[in-house]
Amino acid sequence: MKEDGPADMRLTAARRGATCVVDVDGKGRFDASVTRQALDESFFWNTQLIKPPADPLALGDRGIVYDTGARVALTCTGPNGSFQLEATVGGSTDQMEKREARPLFTALIAKLLEAAKQQTHCGGTH
Repeated sequence: MKEDGPADMRLTAARRGATCVVDVDGKGRFDASVTRQALDESFFWNTQLIKPPADPLALGDRGIVYDTGARVALTCTGPNGSFQLEATVGGSTDQMEKREARPLFTALIAKLLEAAKQQTHCGGTH
């Protein structure tokens, strides 16, 4: 197993992203990322390409979960102004029952989002 990622997710206007990748036996099995951007930029998800269709998540401003991952976008108010966060998790579901994938990714994205909010000083949301 090999893990590659930063020690934290303390994102700023200058440090806009953090990604962690886990490889098992040389194959990518899991990834998690958080991206910060200005309010005048937007995150684009082409949900029409996701098959079977994604389900909405009641997290952040908008969120989706699908068979191989989940995404959440959130508008934050921090000590130096407002910004947006996008949290994403994804991975191989080869070793699990298909019915277990979406609940697992929902739980993982919720934990990642909470950690990202704390480390980016997302004190409030719009």
